[in-house]
Amino acid sequence: MPHSKIRLACVLLLLSFVCSPSIATPKNAQDLLAAYALAKPILDSPSEKKPFYLSANVKGRKQTGEAALYFEQSLDEIAHALSKLDNWCSILLLHLNTKACTHSDTEDDKTLTIYMGRKFYQEPDDAYIMRYQFNTEHNSDYFSALITADDGPLGTSDYRIQLEVTPINGKTFGRIRVSQKHSWLSSKAAKLYVATKGRHKKGISIVGYDGQGNPIYSSGEQAIAERNLLRYYFAFAAFFHTQSLPDDNQFKESLNYWFDQTEQYKQLYEVDRPQYIDDKNREYENQVALQRLLEIEDLNSSRNR
Repeated sequence: MPHSKIRLACVLLLLSFVCSPSIATPKNAQDLLAAYALAKPILDSPSEKKPFYLSANVKGRKQTGEAALYFEQSLDEIAHALSKLDNWCSILLLHLNTKACTHSDTEDDKTLTIYMGRKFYQEPDDAYIMRYQFNTEHNSDYFSALITADDGPLGTSDYRIQLEVTPINGKTFGRIRVSQKHSWLSSKAAKLYVATKGRHKKGISIVGYDGQGNPIYSSGEQAIAERNLLRYYFAFAAFFHTQSLPDDNQFKESLNYWFDQTEQYKQLYEVDRPQYIDDKNREYENQVALQRLLEIEDLNSSRNR
C-alpha cells in the first residue's frame, strides 16, 4: 500500500477512536484533550514570549482562567494525593492570599474552610472565611478534583478551583482552572483598584512591544486575573515537585520552590523571600492549630450524640 494511503488509513483510524459514538470519550475528558491540543506546542517548546500555557479572561462580571503543565507523577499518584483534603490545604497555603486552611473529610462532609486575606501575614480572625465543597471524578484515563464555593467577599460568587489530569503520550497532562463571578459591588471595587492602587500591576501575557522592542504586558483586571491564576499554578507545581522528599522537608521546600518560580516574573513581586517564608511558617502554625481545634470539636460532638 502506498505511504500516502497508509497515513490516510492511520488518520481515519485515529478519528474513529475519537469520534465513534460507541466508544465516545466522556465530555470532561474530551474537553481536556482539546486543551492539550492547544497547550502542547507551548509545553513542548516553551519560549520567552510564552514560557507556559496560561489563559485568563474577564468578561462582564465573570473571571476565568486556565493553565496547563506536565506532571512527573502518574495519574493514579496524582489522584491519590489530591483525594486527600489535607494536601489541598498544603497547596493552597502557598498562595499569598491564603492565611490558613482546614478540612473536614467524612462521608457526609467533604469541605475546605479557607481563610483569605491580604498579601502579608494576618491572623485567621482577621481573614475572610470561605467554605468550599470538595468533589472528585476518577477513571483509568481521567481524574478531576474540584472545590467550589457559592459565596465570597463583597457579594462575589461561583468560586471554582479545579485540577484535571490525563495520561497522554507517556506523560501526565494537567489543567488548572479557576473562576469566580463578581457582584456589582465587587466589580466596582475591582475597577477602582486597578485605576488607583493597582494601576501599575502588570500581568503575564504580552500585548505588544514598545519602541525599544521591550514587551508590554497586560494590565487592569486582565492582569489581576493572570497573576492570581499563575500563583495557583505555581502552588500545584510546587506541591508535586516536592513529593519525593521526606515529609518533614516537603512544606519548607515547596515554599522555596513557589518563591523561586514567582521570582522569575517581576510582575508577581509583592514581598521578599525572608518575609514570605516567615509569614507562611506562621500561617502554617495557625493552620495546624485550627485543624487540631476542629478535630477536637468533632470528637466532642460525636461523643455527645
